[in-house]
Amino acid sequence: MDERSRTARNRRPWRLARISGPTGLLCALAVLMMAAAPLAPGDPNRTDCMCRYHGNYYAQGDMICMRGPGGLRIARCEMLLNNPSWNITVNPCHGV
Repeated sequence: MDERSRTARNRRPWRLARISGPTGLLCALAVLMMAAAPLAPGDPNRTDCMCRYHGNYYAQGDMICMRGPGGLRIARCEMLLNNPSWNITVNPCHGV
């Protein structure tokens, strides 16, 4: 067996290329930042989206009495296509 076939057989195809200098530093920094991202504090399901009506802010799930073309109706603050929106129900407001 000659030297060339022995070295070809002993090569590791999974060996990664070495990156050194500023490029290697930036790559290492990027990998560390991506690894630390899931550890950031805060609730991933938390939303700061609020609905507005007449200058007042309302959280999701809040219900108000909203004036519309059909008169006063109950409206609920909900998310629609990733945006806060009022869902106006068919229920009229009573006692207002």
